Amino acid sequence: MPEGALIKLAGIIDEQLKGDLFDDLHGVLAVAIDLAGVHRITSFGIREWIRQISDAGGDHLYFVNVPAYVMAQFGMVAGLGGPRGQILSYFAPYVCNGCGAERDRLFDRRNDSDVDCVDNPPSMPCAQCSGVMEFADAPEYYREALAGTAPLDVVPALFRVLAAKDQAARPLKVSKTVEGSATVLWLSGALDHRAVLRRAADGLEGDVLVVTDQVAACDGPGVWELGRLLSAASDARGRVWLARTPRVLLDHLAKEPMTLGEARLTSIELDYVCGACRRMGEWVSVMSAGKKGLYCQRCGAGVTPGEAPVLMARLGVLECAELPAEQRGLMELRPRAGVTGQRPGFVDKYQLIRLLGAGGMAEIYLARQQGPAGFERRVAIKRILPNFAKDAQFVSMFLTEAKLVARLSHPNIVQIHELHERDGQYFIVMEYVEGHNLAPMLNAARAATQQVPVEVALRVLADVCAALEAAHTACDDAERPLGIVHRDVSPHNVLLGSDGVVKLSDFGIARVSGVPRQGESTQPGVLKGKLAYLSPEALIGEPDLRTDVWAAGIVLFQLLAGYHPLSRSTDYQTYQAILNDPVPAAGVGRTDVPPELEAIVAKATARDAAQRYASAGEMEAALEKVISLLGRPVTGRQVAEWLERLEPEIERGGPAESTEAATALARGPTETQ
Repeated sequence: MPEGALIKLAGIIDEQLKGDLFDDLHGVLAVAIDLAGVHRITSFGIREWIRQISDAGGDHLYFVNVPAYVMAQFGMVAGLGGPRGQILSYFAPYVCNGCGAERDRLFDRRNDSDVDCVDNPPSMPCAQCSGVMEFADAPEYYREALAGTAPLDVVPALFRVLAAKDQAARPLKVSKTVEGSATVLWLSGALDHRAVLRRAADGLEGDVLVVTDQVAACDGPGVWELGRLLSAASDARGRVWLARTPRVLLDHLAKEPMTLGEARLTSIELDYVCGACRRMGEWVSVMSAGKKGLYCQRCGAGVTPGEAPVLMARLGVLECAELPAEQRGLMELRPRAGVTGQRPGFVDKYQLIRLLGAGGMAEIYLARQQGPAGFERRVAIKRILPNFAKDAQFVSMFLTEAKLVARLSHPNIVQIHELHERDGQYFIVMEYVEGHNLAPMLNAARAATQQVPVEVALRVLADVCAALEAAHTACDDAERPLGIVHRDVSPHNVLLGSDGVVKLSDFGIARVSGVPRQGESTQPGVLKGKLAYLSPEALIGEPDLRTDVWAAGIVLFQLLAGYHPLSRSTDYQTYQAILNDPVPAAGVGRTDVPPELEAIVAKATARDAAQRYASAGEMEAALEKVISLLGRPVTGRQVAEWLERLEPEIERGGPAESTEAATALARGPTETQ
């Protein structure tokens, strides 16, 4: 049994405080409970806390780094410290009489030079204006808190516990990456009095992104040193952001907001489950569409955790700004440990530039392929996430995608250049499409109350059908039709290049019609693809080529009507709507949709597959016939012009609305239960 133990608590002490936090401490001589990370204590939490702390083991129990608001609770609630708890160190608020700056001062009762603030609170110099800072709280709270806990009795074992804590905090390390005109600084370790950031500040120019998610601890001098770095970055005449700010640093910044200077906070640490996209995450954006708040970094939906009022109170005093689209992927390109200025790479001839997107099973990087005589081109690299690299079924699906698409040489299908394996990890090198997928463009058009031009809808879907026809009629080496079914045609997988070229992507769950792929189990009740775009027969039986025709018809409806005809508030309701509800007329509310185009949507979305177009090529021919009836050319130029007009609205749409087109490739195979 060790002679000492340190327990660090963080978050909210509420009704979720279950179990026995201090049950394994019997026989331990000195136990230190660090409360610096506790943000709030609720009335329900107080009851459970008192129960547990009253039965806590440990011969000597100490509370260290007690926040001011927790000290108030110690003063008001009898028994909060238990029968043996002793307050060793605590924070007290100070305010400057001159400039109004606020900060907390740590009082350590082991230090003879520190006078308890309840008797004669000492003043301290203000770091902002050189004025005098005075104690700014009710002394009786501190007097009652200290009187309500056990008298201080420090044993030597406590010194060894706290010394071990200090040694465990690694000194701050800084790594730097440079991409174009942007510099990313990665801070890891303890941002404390040992931190020296002068070298990191040298040579900064252009935009600077400071990523702090690996900062494990900080103190006043360390945060002040960070302020000097941010100031130097601002002097470089670029924009400066502080990203992925952990709680421990956020608390310091909230107490001394002037530390940020001209830098802007862009994301903070918070465990959450997004109610919109169901994504579990630990980082939230603090700005979306110009409004300060907490937003999911994947879909941009608002996040409202139970501690939102506390977080918003801290954010309210800080300057925040949304991170521009061109900087977002830089956060993912963390340098290798111990290597400064080097981005991760898979093989020598590919240099990763930034992360384009990440899904549950795979991720996509923008990369630079380099060759002899200055040869260079940009490519997209899709890689299986490490935790799925040993999943035989998923690897089989990943490899099948590469083999299938490698056979599909068509201008409207994202091309695969190479398949690689390194150290047991597979990745696909594919064509990079600079632009957007169709989903954020539909969102942007809806937000701007704009209707998608008929000629754009025609061109996009005619090209999608051309891509599907190429896949459906692809043959093997013996010229036997493969009958590939995409099974995941949706706006997310339709890429629109900035030049107006339309590309179909993500054959990750495609299969040869009627033939299960190697390693794929056909489990009853498991649906492959996005539920809202599955055909009625795909829900209850085996999909064939006409399943893709159905999905193409649904996407065409969305382009014309501005909404999904069968998507409902729950998966069950959507399932029932696909099986039973009719698809309405696509041209309702518009005068520019010709009846011939409405008829195409109706035929493509016929519930009886036998009544649909027999092939995607047949649907493409029908769309091209309507284009000819318009009496004017409809090319990629119209698509590019529409994309250019929507670009400002897409950029205002938040993290999910401004990703690159290749982001859609990152999701990997999708299974909906």
